[in-house]
Amino acid sequence: MNLSLVSILAATAVGQPLSASAGMVGIVLAAVLFCLIAINSEESAGGMIALTAWSAFIGALHMQGISPAAVVLPLRSEEVTAALHWNYFPYATTAVFGGMTIAMYLVRRAATHSELSAEQLWDSLLPSRRHYRERSRVFTGTIIAIAVAISLYIYMAPMDSSGVAAHGLTGMQLGHEPRPYAGILAAILLGAVAVMTRWSSLGPQIAIWVFMVIPSYIIVPVWASLTGQVVTPGLSPMTALQMATPVVMALGLTLAAVAVGPLLVRRNLRRTLRLSLQAQQSDSI
Repeated sequence: MNLSLVSILAATAVGQPLSASAGMVGIVLAAVLFCLIAINSEESAGGMIALTAWSAFIGALHMQGISPAAVVLPLRSEEVTAALHWNYFPYATTAVFGGMTIAMYLVRRAATHSELSAEQLWDSLLPSRRHYRERSRVFTGTIIAIAVAISLYIYMAPMDSSGVAAHGLTGMQLGHEPRPYAGILAAILLGAVAVMTRWSSLGPQIAIWVFMVIPSYIIVPVWASLTGQVVTPGLSPMTALQMATPVVMALGLTLAAVAVGPLLVRRNLRRTLRLSLQAQQSDSI
């Protein structure tokens, strides 16, 4: 995922946001892999815990300038680090995976540590007026968190690409001040969105696709290419928007992919409770 994002950022930095087809396909394939891991974690959180740990490890290597897999790209390890350093993308992916792991644990714990009977647990997992209120709150909170996170990534993005021609992606750092606190806050917000899927999966999914994935994966790159509003040398707010777009897209796909985890955990719990209720009814007969 990190290297695919870097390849898209490299193409965006030279004014060709749609030319990094391999990077865009790579991000989709990585999202599919994350989705499969979340699906296979419906009965045990081991897969998501391992994914979170692996993401933190690889992210730490990339942030320290160690990128052995950079040989697959026509880029130096320094350029990979420079492309990830201004947006702190590895921190955000680790926060998303960690938040989703917590959400799946909370869903499972609510059923396994409850003192309710099987019938009461079954009723609690069915849609009710309380659940609709929770979904409304989660949907509203998700929209606010996503909107603030997107604004922070645009705020963190470099606004001048003049140094790219001479120095590659490391040239984006010339005259650009890193904003680590904004990156950490954005990661926390996206991690909070992941945790909120414990109460509702539909609302966050709609918000993620409408505000993150569709605009950044399709609308903004196509609009920029058709209108000529691409990254050009010189100081421009449009440069910040264009550089932040691939980051938002990658994080949106990551969130959407793993957000199926809590939904499947709830479905698995309902199936288990249904079988338990059927067994109790058979015994009573």
